[in-house]
Amino acid sequence: MNSQNARLDRRLLFIAIIITLASLTYHINANITNKSGSDTAAYNESFYFNQHYPNIAYGLQQIVFGNHIAPDLLLISPLYWLFQTPLVLLILQSVVVCGTALLIFICTARLAKDQRLALAFCIAFLVSPGVYGLLILDFHAEAFIPFFYILTFYFYAIKNRLAFLVSTALLLGTMESSVFIALSLGIGLLLFARTYKGNEAKDRSQYAYYLIAMTLAAAVIYYTATVGLVYAYNTGLYAGLPGNLYVTHGLQNTIFLQPSGLLQRSYNNLYSLFYPASRITLLIVLIGIIVTLFAYGILILSDPLITLVLLMPWLLGIVIVLFHFAYLWNQYSGFELGGTYVAALIGYILLNNRRKNLLGKIARRMGIEVKSFVVYTSFLIPVLMFVIWFFCNTYIY
Repeated sequence: MNSQNARLDRRLLFIAIIITLASLTYHINANITNKSGSDTAAYNESFYFNQHYPNIAYGLQQIVFGNHIAPDLLLISPLYWLFQTPLVLLILQSVVVCGTALLIFICTARLAKDQRLALAFCIAFLVSPGVYGLLILDFHAEAFIPFFYILTFYFYAIKNRLAFLVSTALLLGTMESSVFIALSLGIGLLLFARTYKGNEAKDRSQYAYYLIAMTLAAAVIYYTATVGLVYAYNTGLYAGLPGNLYVTHGLQNTIFLQPSGLLQRSYNNLYSLFYPASRITLLIVLIGIIVTLFAYGILILSDPLITLVLLMPWLLGIVIVLFHFAYLWNQYSGFELGGTYVAALIGYILLNNRRKNLLGKIARRMGIEVKSFVVYTSFLIPVLMFVIWFFCNTYIY
């Protein structure tokens, strides 16, 4: 898979750039004119507060943004200090998310060695309801997860160890919940490494172990930081401050300090589905899961186990935290956008290595060459999924 030097088709790359810029323009305009803004206001307040009161909570407050522990956002603090407007946050978020489409094009072209598929995946990402939902509703730390998730997989694929470790650290720094996303990626890469033989399998497994070890270390760091913040809040340093500056109100408090609360929430969520009034909620959740699974065509069928592992944090989020994870009109799609793409790309790579899988059988029965079958469905099915989601969003939700 060492194809990082593969040349890109300039015409297809130009098309990908034009489509990405069009999407970027639309989303920036939509963000600026969007009347909602409560979460953007919370993040904006955090940036302002950290700038003017840097020593509260013994300096730990510097890594708290919008109710989350998000160290990566420190990297964009200088930009906010220069302009001090929430528009900077919204524009930067749109640039990063839409720029992920170009990253997908490059990764697919070099790893799958099929530039038609690269363009199909680029378009599939941009028409994904998850991307629309992530960008249309405020600024969130979750928006940065897909970019670093995909970048981490790319450096794993080309076996660039230093870049892999750096991108893993950036992935883990997006927010505290990223430890679950990174852990599932590490396990998925271990499963993927089994498809190789000899020393190649050992090398790739080693990368996965690096990722898992860094994830466990990050979990300890996040736990320690949360305990320190909770202690600071209880000392009275935060008396009279707005509630959205308290990290203890966020999900990380439940994850790291009250794990039993997750089981209770899971039980309550599942039990609520038995009420007649929840049937529409169940329908929305099922539609969201279907649209997500087929976001890149039918490539998830190549290895359903790897797909399940990569999407496990998002699926567990639906059950344990909120059904809103499956609604695809909010920031929670950031938990699945990277996993769905990597699962699809791995599915295509395995399709080339194992012709006797389910997708190969379907293509042969239809009398279609396997690669062409995959490329066509990767164009058509994502568009169909968007149409289904748009219809449901308009007439059901």
